Amino acid sequence: MNLASIASFLFFTSIMSAPTESNAAMNEVPIPEINVSDEETIMDVEALQREAQVALEVKLVAIKAKNLEIMHKRKEKEQLEEEWKQAEAKWVADEAKRIADEAKWVTDEAAVKKKVDDEAAKAKRLAEEAEARKMISPRKTVVEVGGSGEGAVNLGP
Repeated sequence: MNLASIASFLFFTSIMSAPTESNAAMNEVPIPEINVSDEETIMDVEALQREAQVALEVKLVAIKAKNLEIMHKRKEKEQLEEEWKQAEAKWVADEAKRIADEAKWVTDEAAVKKKVDDEAAKAKRLAEEAEARKMISPRKTVVEVGGSGEGAVNLGP
C-alpha cells in the first residue's frame, strides 16, 4: 500500500465511524481541510487494478513455471522408470537366453551320451551273439582248392 491509500483509508474510517454521545457535537462541526493534496487522497482505482493485475500475472507466471518444473521432473522420473524397466526386461531376456543355451548344450550332451551308450550296447550285443554262436556250433569246414574230389576234406556231420 502506498501513502495515499493509507491516508484515504484513515480519512474514510474516521468519517464512517458511528456517532457517539461524546462526538455528537463533532458531527455538526465542519470537517477541517486535510493537508494532503487532492491528487494524493483520491485513490486511483485503475492504477490499483493494474498493480493487482500485474501482481496476479507475476504469480501466475511463477505458478506456471513451478508446474512446468514439476511436470518436467515427473516426466523425467517416468522416463527413468521406463528405462529401468526396459533394462530389467533385457536382463531377464538375456538370462532366459543363457539358460536356454545351457539347456540346449545339456540336451546335446545327453544326445551324444545316448548315442555312445546305444553304440556300446549294440557292440556288446554283437559280441555276445558272436560268443553264443561259437558255443553252439564249433564245427570246422576245410575246403582245398583243386579239382573235384581231389584232396577235399569235409569235417563235420
